[in-house]
Amino acid sequence: MGKAQKTGSALICEALENLGVRHVFGLPGSQNYLLYESLRHSSIETILPTSELAAAFMANGYYRASGKVGVIITIPGPGFTYAVTGIAEAYLDSAAILCLVGKPAESPGRKFQLQAIEQKAMAKPVVKAYYCIDDGEQLQSTLFEAYESAKSGEPGPVLVEVDNALLSQAFTGVEAVQGQKRPTRGAKNQNAVQQAFDLISQSIRPVLFVGQGASEASDQVLELAELLSAPVLSTTSGRGILSEEHRLSFPFNFVKGGGETMNQLLDASDLVVVLGCKFSHNGSGGFQYRFASEKLIHVDASENVLEANYQAKLAIRSDVGEFLDSLLLYLKNESGKADNRWSKEDLDAWRDSAKSECSEEDIEPRVVGMRPGRAFEFFKTLGEFVPADSHLVTDSGLHQFLVRKYCTVLRSRGLIIPSDFQSMGFGLPAAIGAKLAVPDRTVVAIIGDGSLAMTAMEFATAIREKIPIKVILFSDGHLGLIRFRQMSHFGSTHAVDLHQPDYEKLASGLGSDYFRFEGDIRAVLRDFFKSPCVAMLEVRLKDSQAMKKMRAKSLLREFLGRIGVGSG
Repeated sequence: MGKAQKTGSALICEALENLGVRHVFGLPGSQNYLLYESLRHSSIETILPTSELAAAFMANGYYRASGKVGVIITIPGPGFTYAVTGIAEAYLDSAAILCLVGKPAESPGRKFQLQAIEQKAMAKPVVKAYYCIDDGEQLQSTLFEAYESAKSGEPGPVLVEVDNALLSQAFTGVEAVQGQKRPTRGAKNQNAVQQAFDLISQSIRPVLFVGQGASEASDQVLELAELLSAPVLSTTSGRGILSEEHRLSFPFNFVKGGGETMNQLLDASDLVVVLGCKFSHNGSGGFQYRFASEKLIHVDASENVLEANYQAKLAIRSDVGEFLDSLLLYLKNESGKADNRWSKEDLDAWRDSAKSECSEEDIEPRVVGMRPGRAFEFFKTLGEFVPADSHLVTDSGLHQFLVRKYCTVLRSRGLIIPSDFQSMGFGLPAAIGAKLAVPDRTVVAIIGDGSLAMTAMEFATAIREKIPIKVILFSDGHLGLIRFRQMSHFGSTHAVDLHQPDYEKLASGLGSDYFRFEGDIRAVLRDFFKSPCVAMLEVRLKDSQAMKKMRAKSLLREFLGRIGVGSG
């Protein structure tokens, strides 16, 4: 009896199932409806967003919350171009997503094909790798290679173009390809581990600095920090790898406050062990952090990351978890480790120094519904109700700065932001992807009304798919961050005012629960988090007196400049 035939569409679904894929994001079109028919018969859940841009953001959130590769499917042409911004965001966020797109139409001797553009050329700057499948016999093996490429080394987006003709063709004798088992943990380069151990054992005041690449190694980071009594600093994407309530966590940076103290702490150390950080703009405080090469150990899975922006005394290419597994064996079994000299009094003094950097008269908006309504008071109250294992997701804007400054992150992958691309519209769809990846945890999207305007209809996606995210909307009727910068520089604003709909009616019309931050605010927060449905909490903001004074000073400065009167 001959082997059963399978269409290319069925082979794609079989490969994704064998890879452990449980969700895909995308919109069906005339070029890939056969693939969607195969998805209907598979175990994979298909999530229909309102656009491919949102699909890419969802896949990003899916990966960032769980470490599992997010998968998107688009038609060629407009489906692909809609997704490009989201793909670029994933590229700069080091988020592993697999993008399956139809190959542009080709007909010999014919030009101006329907929806045909140079997708490979467009994608090249924003993808980690590109594959083209035009042979059904290679379909599954290529998908497996692309999937592994997305998550290995520095994670990132991988584009796979599939010849649409393969979707309907039947193939006989194609063996199912099974997912590869993860190899036994342990760093391959034991000589490098020995060198790292030697440097650490001689260190008196070591510091750990962790990035997103250490997200899967939070237990080992905790163990290493406690063995060395070493303070732990982090990038924004690495926050929570060591719970920020831990005595050795020092979540200082140039946004949160204490950035210069952080540099002084780095200066005072005699060894800095950097784990899973590529030192991007945001990962290095806008390149303001001082990492002296003569005392820097840098461990990362990507060779391209090592020594890209900061030279290291010892650069080690390794998965962070595998490296730490080996290093911890050395530290536990070998003798000669120097006593650490960071005392509790030392570390307390560094904390006090960081706190003194933070101005008590911050120029920030006030929260309507509580008095005096300072932002830190709002986030402190919010923290009483957010479960410890939650994931916070932000968009790009003023609200993100407030979240980064005032929220305490308690778990690895607990804070998900658009990192070095900072795409507006990210927050709501990314929260949907995150919730699908970690359905047993609370996912809270904190966004501004400017970002909501870009992807508001993803509320409909969450409601239709029964994905109970919690959305906190900061509502002030402006593009808040840009307005703030215009006010501080010119005293005037332009093109930053938004039309504000009735958000209660908007939420009700879409089928979401709605709450407003007013009255008994603790009761409001309690009911908001108890809601079993998609829920929106509107938090209204207004200008503080400090903001008004800043605007008046800027107006005066502008006026004096126009009439030729100097300020000095």
